[in-house]
Amino acid sequence: MERICFYLTSFEGGGAERNTALIASELARRGHPVLIIVERDSGPNKAFLEPAVETRVLPSGYLSRMRALRKTLSDWNADVVFARLGLCPIFATLIGLTGTRWKTIISYHNPYDPDTYLGVRLTWWGIAILSRLTFATFGVSQDIVNQLKAYGAKPRRCHVIHNPVNIDWVLANKDALPEPPLPSKRPYIVSVGRLVPQKGYPDLIAAYGMIADQIKEDLVILGEGPLEAHLRKQITEAGLSNRVHLLGYAQNPFPFYANARQFILASHWEGFGNVLVESLACGTSVVSTDCPGGPKDILQSGEFGTLVPLGDIPALAAAIESGVRSPQDREKCFARAQDFKLPKIATLYVELANGTPKEVQA
Repeated sequence: MERICFYLTSFEGGGAERNTALIASELARRGHPVLIIVERDSGPNKAFLEPAVETRVLPSGYLSRMRALRKTLSDWNADVVFARLGLCPIFATLIGLTGTRWKTIISYHNPYDPDTYLGVRLTWWGIAILSRLTFATFGVSQDIVNQLKAYGAKPRRCHVIHNPVNIDWVLANKDALPEPPLPSKRPYIVSVGRLVPQKGYPDLIAAYGMIADQIKEDLVILGEGPLEAHLRKQITEAGLSNRVHLLGYAQNPFPFYANARQFILASHWEGFGNVLVESLACGTSVVSTDCPGGPKDILQSGEFGTLVPLGDIPALAAAIESGVRSPQDREKCFARAQDFKLPKIATLYVELANGTPKEVQA
């Protein structure tokens, strides 16, 4: 069994951190010795780790951190290290240049963002070199891999491995009572995600306003974030206060998926889009913008849900109206979600580490 290490910044609340915890735990259940090395021992996703997964925390300071990382991997006798987020891919590549036995695999979890902080941009600007100095590179969607290749990544070392979704966890929690409670007994459509510009909620509310008089479903939005006041003002000014409901954060969003007539993703970009898979696992049909990132992979360019052009609010409105009148078959939705089950994706990690990757068909 390979001794597998993951190196990332922390256990904070992002999708990449949660996916790391899920994959690490699945590999530990299979008998692999697994170690997670973090720069900060903080964040809620540590709770998803199996007890068998070891953790280490690096000291502060770039040089001290790199020395400690190399020593930890050497002392632990790692066979492979998956490095992701922040400067972790660069640090892991640099310490593996000479005299080490482990394979370094770097991964990218979001499309290139020119507005993100410098460290992340450096990992993109340096991909032509990094992809040639490491064992392999992967992105969580075909769009990301296409971008990596455009930035100079070595094509034969660049692969797609989608995010895992713990389908069993979704199914075990989808029949609970919604909390916070729904504001009315009317049917509804739902969207889930932080209230930030990326998620496109102003577009979604505007699109819903165009068809609110033609459909009986309310719009429920789950999430917290800095745009809440702006969105509430938009809802009030559009006269939708009785139809659009901002319910805040839901610890268990799956009952909302399961009881919705439709799930809507209006994002401007997504690394992958786990919420789409979670919705499909609940048998709920989806409408998504055809934004950069994973939605087109998940929906296979429209076979398993409706994709609408990014920024086309009338098209989004029309797709929502059509979808509530003619939802997709629930069994077809559920079947597609199985393609992203945690054990299947964990196997792709092992195959990549073994040098026998199976290419994902988007």
